[in-house]
Amino acid sequence: MAVVENQEEDVVLDAQTMSGFLGVILCVSGAMGAGKSTLVRILTGNVQGLTNQDLIRFIVHHHRLLKDCLRSQFHLDLSDRVGVVPSYTTRAKRGDEMDGEYIFVNRDDFQEMIEGHRFAWWVKVNHRFYGTLWTDLSEQLVKPGFGVVNVTPETVVYHIYPKLFKTGRFKAVYVDSPHRQEWMRNRGGLSPDVVHSREEINQNWDRLVTGAGDMFVRLENDEAGNLDNLIHDLSGLLGRT
Repeated sequence: MAVVENQEEDVVLDAQTMSGFLGVILCVSGAMGAGKSTLVRILTGNVQGLTNQDLIRFIVHHHRLLKDCLRSQFHLDLSDRVGVVPSYTTRAKRGDEMDGEYIFVNRDDFQEMIEGHRFAWWVKVNHRFYGTLWTDLSEQLVKPGFGVVNVTPETVVYHIYPKLFKTGRFKAVYVDSPHRQEWMRNRGGLSPDVVHSREEINQNWDRLVTGAGDMFVRLENDEAGNLDNLIHDLSGLLGRT
């Protein structure tokens, strides 16, 4: 099971420091294997680095559907209004990741950023570090539109919610799927032991999110040929922001 340490930063993030900001940060959390990274790609429409043509068509179709929903229901044009807020991490790069979603650094550089109080939040998961810079958040918040950041549920509950939700500039979703173990085995190529270990973490996250009440909007990825219901739920969240 992963050991997650949540660390408090000295940066004061409150409604006053957010005054004049236009953008909204969408915090995307999800169970491992549930399709969180696919959702980030659907939000951005970015298929860079993918080679699976079926997956590319899948993402493009649902990105267009999201844009159509927002335009017809809320008169909101999503074009050029979604940016990715990068997460800094000490873990190794994977082959199918979207450029800009993660910035890979070594432990010494990450520690320097901690000591320089540059992170709005940072966490340690399974001996790997992840963090989000305040400067990257503010750069996205000064622009109208949505910034997307990939975070753990603990980050939302213990860092973002106490400091930032009251500003009205942060929203959180939790992506889940009944197929998550199957997808970890078949798509991720993970061994049964690794899948079991990750599913234990998923179950802890499920309990955390359930106990958090309305802090998260839950999105179900059943992938029954399409994600139409998930897209409509996501459209409602973005459109009412």
